[in-house]
Amino acid sequence: MRLPWLTCILILACCVLYLFDVGHWTQYDRASITQYFRFFTAAFSHYTLAHLVSNSLVLLVLGTVFEKNCHSTHFFVLTLVVLVTTVMFLHFFLPRYVTYAGISCLNFALMGWLFGVKGARNPASSIMALALLFCYEFYVVTSAEKAADIVKPAWQLHMLAFIEGVGFYWCQRFGLKTRFAGLGIR
Repeated sequence: MRLPWLTCILILACCVLYLFDVGHWTQYDRASITQYFRFFTAAFSHYTLAHLVSNSLVLLVLGTVFEKNCHSTHFFVLTLVVLVTTVMFLHFFLPRYVTYAGISCLNFALMGWLFGVKGARNPASSIMALALLFCYEFYVVTSAEKAADIVKPAWQLHMLAFIEGVGFYWCQRFGLKTRFAGLGIR
């Protein structure tokens, strides 16, 4: 079995940033918008240890599945697309969110990709999985609104990333493989 090296690197990056993120200097913070590096480091930064552990475990499972079935270059492209588009969407279209941190958007993109893979094979189970996903997001949003002391998750970014994951599956299925094959990448 191939080692999911990119997944391991992403988890390691999250852990290292969590350890050295004293004062949350790597998180996206609307007040510190002139510090452009935060656009890139926010996804690897986490609010709490529980936030880091839960995101890392999900990334380990989903990233391993993705890397087992696809080329690491595809995983790198998906990661880059999701990290850039979600933070840009947050910055330009969701002004009510003051801070942002966590790699959960990549996890949702991987869920979207897996939804595409499984949906092509078994539509009924995929519809059930999609319903569970929306119920989970509804629960997260409503529980965050009741608790004023926790950071509210940007559910819009989760849904955007999920859609990007589904779209990435369809790109893989109908053209990404042939485009990369022309470059000598399998």
